[in-house]
Amino acid sequence: MAWPLLLTMTLMLLLSVASISTLSSLRAYVNGEGRWSKAEGQAIADLRRYSATGQEGDYQRFRSQLAVPLGDRMARLELQSANPDIALAARGFLAGRNDPADIPGMIRLFRLFRSSLIMAPSIRFWTNGDALIMQLALIGQRLHAEISASHPDSGYVESLLGAAEHVHVRVAPLEDGFSAALGSASRKVTSLLLIMLSLCSVALVFLGIAIVRGHLRRSERMTAALRASQELVYLEQERSHVTLGSIADAVISASPDRRITYMNSAAERLTLWSQEDAQQHSLADVLSMEPESQSRSVLERLESILAGRELSGPATGVMLHRRDGSQVVIHERAAPIRDCNGHTTGIVLVLRDITHERALAARLEYEATHDPLTGLTNRREFETLLNAAIQDQRTRGTHYALLYLDLDQFKVINDTCGHAAGDGLIRKVAWLINDQLPSGDVLARLGGDEFGALLRDMRCEEALALAESIRRRIAELRFEWEGRIFAVNSSIGVTVIDNTLAGVSDALSAADQACYLAKDSGRNRVQLYRPDDQRVQSRHGEMRWVERINAALDNDSFVLVAQEIRAIGTAATADRESPVHRFELLLRMTANDGTWIAPMAFIPAAERYGLMPRVDRWVIAQACRELAALRTQGRWLPVCMVNLSGASVSDPSLADYISGCLRKYDLPGPQIGFELTETAAIGDLASASQLMTRLRGLGSPIALDDFGSGMSSFSYLKALPIDFLKIDGAFVRDVSSDPVDRAVVEAIQRVGRVMSIQTIAECVEDEAALSALTEIGVDYAQGWHIARPALLTEIRAMFPYSQCPTSASRLSMRDTA
Repeated sequence: MAWPLLLTMTLMLLLSVASISTLSSLRAYVNGEGRWSKAEGQAIADLRRYSATGQEGDYQRFRSQLAVPLGDRMARLELQSANPDIALAARGFLAGRNDPADIPGMIRLFRLFRSSLIMAPSIRFWTNGDALIMQLALIGQRLHAEISASHPDSGYVESLLGAAEHVHVRVAPLEDGFSAALGSASRKVTSLLLIMLSLCSVALVFLGIAIVRGHLRRSERMTAALRASQELVYLEQERSHVTLGSIADAVISASPDRRITYMNSAAERLTLWSQEDAQQHSLADVLSMEPESQSRSVLERLESILAGRELSGPATGVMLHRRDGSQVVIHERAAPIRDCNGHTTGIVLVLRDITHERALAARLEYEATHDPLTGLTNRREFETLLNAAIQDQRTRGTHYALLYLDLDQFKVINDTCGHAAGDGLIRKVAWLINDQLPSGDVLARLGGDEFGALLRDMRCEEALALAESIRRRIAELRFEWEGRIFAVNSSIGVTVIDNTLAGVSDALSAADQACYLAKDSGRNRVQLYRPDDQRVQSRHGEMRWVERINAALDNDSFVLVAQEIRAIGTAATADRESPVHRFELLLRMTANDGTWIAPMAFIPAAERYGLMPRVDRWVIAQACRELAALRTQGRWLPVCMVNLSGASVSDPSLADYISGCLRKYDLPGPQIGFELTETAAIGDLASASQLMTRLRGLGSPIALDDFGSGMSSFSYLKALPIDFLKIDGAFVRDVSSDPVDRAVVEAIQRVGRVMSIQTIAECVEDEAALSALTEIGVDYAQGWHIARPALLTEIRAMFPYSQCPTSASRLSMRDTA
């Protein structure tokens, strides 16, 4: 019979140890709350001092003090995770300046009792306090950013400091609540310990009595069980009251006659009625609610609730008039209270203050429709307003105009002074433009340095005048940044909203095109969009070509045709001894009907919109593929010349790309030659010389195209590594009849011969021109009189089969060396 006594004593010992450990950990949390509170208060003081002095040290002391609650927050978040990192949680408590000896107990208490009455109320206060600390940290960052700016806004600094003070005021009740909850938990643990130890003592007494008087055992046990059940009932009732008192939502219960029987502390704070004052008052006396919409409040449907239905108020909330006359927006729910037989014995209402939620929703809605840098309407919202304006114009005939503004040379400021300077300029310009607009008109930041303005009740002449006024104001602006002063100009496109614009994209496109024309015409001007403007139509056409070029590149809708470059005169004699077929590869686009589109139809658009490097790379890769296909048939390979655009000449990676294509298709460098126009070479002489040198290193022949058109060509010719000079066709067409053209061709031929550069005459269209060129001594001729352009597959009969396919490559290499 001794083992029950030993078991009971062991249980008492374990309970005592566990309770003492729990109370010690609770004490540690109380001490931690004191450090948390002190650090928060000191942080507020440091922030006030920083706002007054602007000293970085004050701000760092603020950050240091704020690290205490932030460390505790890190520990809490880690312990609340599904798989907490105990070491990380311990580092968080250390950062919160908790005693290292207390930290294991604090972690153990949190993990064991975070969902129980011991810790759950305190954790809720802790969580709410952390949310305010994060707000304080964000306010501190904004205050630091503003004071660190060149010209801090004192009003904005004061507003931030006021917000920090407001957070500080809101933190105090949470600190008190946290301490009160921990104190309550300590008392409960103490009470529970006393109860359990008393029970154990009683059990020991009854066990002793049972040993002495076994016949009394059953009656004593029944008495003990009855007492235990009473204690459990009491604890359950107490738990219910504590739970209701701890939740954040307001809970109010009423009898069937609608008189209040219970209010938790949240309900007292929400209504400003104490439970004693509200006791036995009707719900209508305490809860004066006014729906903000056509929906009905739950108070208007109490009969349905008493009949057994659970109801919720309108999602938008209702307005509650508090006891002091103030108002808050709440969401309400109500349900009947039933007995064990299912009969309704009362009503319980749960009320939640949604004022903060509505403010947050309004904030999110604002951020979704406004630019964060300038506070102006953003592009998405502007397009919505523009669409509404277009519909209004169609249905009611209201006059609207649209401005599209782009800053000239904005990138210069961004690149030289950094993005902070660019952002500052954007804000200044936004304020300046907005100041010029009439009230009710919409200004939006469309992206980067682009702005859009939607003008209501404004005709074309008025819109142009307003745009010119804005342009002048911007031109008068002198933007200063770190001692440097920049002049600011803008180009503005103006379009009138009328029936010719099908939708938002058309309206923005029209205004953008007008802005583009303003820039193209010299910048710092206002341009009105006119659909019949030849420049607008030209840009429309170019934009369509851009789409077709991209589609052709993606779908391989380009084709290469080859036009023979035939040796004449002494070069013809040399080629008979060592036959090499030379061709210039020309680009064509395949139309939908299968016909070919000449390059002059789409090349200008490709050059204007930066597509030529991509086009050039497609031509190089396709030329390598077609030559590789000829080699697989065992034929002699021709030397194919490929034209390079001026944009590709400046591309430092082009030579590597060409080398990669030659390796990929196992082609020797001399098989692919390259032609650069005289204009491209002169435009970037250093890049052109570097590219030519690298290509010559691969063995590729180099030709200078359209040579002689400027007649400044001879001054730089010695600086370029060139194999061929292609004489401009303007001098070749009439070389047989025009003595000036003949003299130019002769001069080029003589210079080429002295420099050991062979000459090619292009645009040879008749026999007379060919005879004159042969007489002058030009080495090669190209033109429709020589051969019409055709696919390599159509002229492959010109390339005989070779016993050794590589011999042609070796022959070409010797010939071009």
